Amino acid sequence: MTTDILSNIHKDNNNNALCINNEFYTFSQLEIIASNIQHEINTNYPFERTFGVVFENDINTYASIIAIWSSGKAYCLLNPQGSRQDNYELIQKTGCSVLFNASDILTEALDFPDSYSIINPYEIPVTDKNLRIRFNDFNIFLYTQHKVENQQSELIQFRWEDAINAIENVKKTNITIDSKGKVLSFFNFSHTLSVFSFLISIKSGACFYSIPNKKNRAYTTFSMVEEHSITHAFTTPYAVKMLEPFFYDIPLSSLHYLIVTGDILHLKHAQSLGKCAPNASVYNTSSSPYIFGITAAIEINDLSHTQSYNGLISAGYPLNNIKFRTLSSEKNILSTGEIGQLYVQNTAVEYSTNYNNENNLMDDNTNQLFEHDLDNYHIYGTEIIGFINDNNAIIPVANIFQQININGILVDLSLLEKLATEFTNAKELVAITYKNFFDFEEIHLFIQNLSIDTNVIYQHLRKNLPEYLLPRQIHNIKQIPIDENCLIDYPELLRIIKGNAMAFFAK
Repeated sequence: MTTDILSNIHKDNNNNALCINNEFYTFSQLEIIASNIQHEINTNYPFERTFGVVFENDINTYASIIAIWSSGKAYCLLNPQGSRQDNYELIQKTGCSVLFNASDILTEALDFPDSYSIINPYEIPVTDKNLRIRFNDFNIFLYTQHKVENQQSELIQFRWEDAINAIENVKKTNITIDSKGKVLSFFNFSHTLSVFSFLISIKSGACFYSIPNKKNRAYTTFSMVEEHSITHAFTTPYAVKMLEPFFYDIPLSSLHYLIVTGDILHLKHAQSLGKCAPNASVYNTSSSPYIFGITAAIEINDLSHTQSYNGLISAGYPLNNIKFRTLSSEKNILSTGEIGQLYVQNTAVEYSTNYNNENNLMDDNTNQLFEHDLDNYHIYGTEIIGFINDNNAIIPVANIFQQININGILVDLSLLEKLATEFTNAKELVAITYKNFFDFEEIHLFIQNLSIDTNVIYQHLRKNLPEYLLPRQIHNIKQIPIDENCLIDYPELLRIIKGNAMAFFAK
């Protein structure tokens, strides 16, 4: 129940609930601010079902979300540094007409003065009311995910039932959090995993540490782990790869649990984690935007017994009430051991899909989510190519952007990346596929701060690779783009390729 999740928020709890920009706030302080905001909601906006919240990294933003949840309402998160179009679409889709904004400045991305009323939590009068928790198993989150090329943002929502199931699933992985815990998430608060880690911290009476939105997010996060003796951290495979050279210098002895998720984890990077987190239980997990929390998990401390494939670690075993399916490019269900795109399904996917369809909110060109003709259920594409083995473990083969279809057979680009890395000694590179103007798939290789002539690299690859694995173009790039959640920004790489192609044809 909601009351159980939020039970630690009351005025006599002086344990730390939040750490924002190195300033601590207790559960009591969070409750007092949230109760003032809740009184404003109940007094002036009792019939509103959804409120907009502009995310600022401050106590009033978190208190606004708590107040909305406690009032049995839903919130949609708006990004002041995001796309104006995305924010406007979200306002239109959710129908929110009241916006909580803790900043005095309204950025261009939120400049829709006729679309909503703006409330600054700092200006809400102080009351002596206590926070009242009302349970409403409707929806608690409404927001859009990062855009994929030629695809609009998606509206995603969850019920409290989904949040409760996600917390119970974590307990069954043997990951334990109590009131002494210190929880840190690499993910931006628009990401489900950050919201999930925030909720599980509140449920456990632990302290949640927020991360400022900075370009060097991975370095900032790991320095916070050391500075604050963090016990639980959610991170990404790419962050692990970025920081691997510094692992000998990062003594994260306080870390009890390290949860890696968001993309494919290479065995060689996982083996280095023990250097910086000798006391931590490390879990590789899978997650999906349409499902709250994590969807599969496996502990990887004993790497000799970890199931892996071609140097990639298993994403784990499906958690309760979550099913994985492998589908071919023609959307046919594949058997155990057959390689295809991995799809995930549970009641959260059904609820969110049906709600979107009933309210005409699902974009026509959203191609990851669909109803399968044979089994009559909605499934969501994970963007991971892989298979399910005989033990029901999820085995990744490649990211969907890093595989190419050769005569009906999916081939991953790991060999190309391996040979290119060995020859160039590049610290960062990534190979992806791109469907060109003629609907043919091309391979493009991006190398960060390249010091060797691209033609020399190509000739070396040509001697050692089959023709179908040779890159159509090698890009010398200043920085491999990563998004605010420390994941490789594949859509940005696709935009670079498309932009270069358009410039070429314009000549």
